[in-house]
Amino acid sequence: MAGEEPGGELKGRALRTWTRLHGVISLDVQGQFTGMGFDPSVLFEAEIDALVRGG
Repeated sequence: MAGEEPGGELKGRALRTWTRLHGVISLDVQGQFTGMGFDPSVLFEAEIDALVRGG
């Protein structure tokens, strides 16, 4: 119903999504992946895929 607060599960999923993506993006922007020998965009895509699948 319009104006109702989202349920706990929706809030939890939104928080998990935000923190996972924020973490990967923050680490990339700060250069923490430099020298690790992998492409951070692959990690970002894997996180998006996992989140879409509900993981």
